[in-house]
Amino acid sequence: MTRWRIIITTVAWLLLWGALQLTDSRPDPLLLAGIVTAIAVILVVLRDMIELVTPVEWVSPYEVGPSLRGRDTRVDTLRRQLDGAPWLSRQSIGDVLVELIDDRLLAHHGIDRYERPDAAAALLSRRLRRVVAEPGRSAPILRDIDRIIDDIEAL
Repeated sequence: MTRWRIIITTVAWLLLWGALQLTDSRPDPLLLAGIVTAIAVILVVLRDMIELVTPVEWVSPYEVGPSLRGRDTRVDTLRRQLDGAPWLSRQSIGDVLVELIDDRLLAHHGIDRYERPDAAAALLSRRLRRVVAEPGRSAPILRDIDRIIDDIEAL
């Protein structure tokens, strides 16, 4: 326990002992100190454990597949969704691809496509320029999805 935690525990014990003395309860100071200390230790341990816990996303080895060229996990997730989800709307596929392109440009090149469209266009392949220009055109997107994803990964 740190110095502040010990001081807070001692003050809590003194306040509790004083309150019990005022009500004529005649508490045993050592027993009360042990109870307050035990409660303080439990609270400190719980607080420290909560701060140390980090969320972990467990992915089945069957879902991931082999890792190539530092793949983006979101692109792999999109590929799995496209393979197993015929109900996914074609418009949302285009929107997700545009988001991935924008995120990849910003993360790897520091370019925001809306602020610097010329610099972004210079980095995009012909396919990616078509996706960004017309995200709602789903037929070419679905036909070329593997190549589009490869182009996104190459950014």
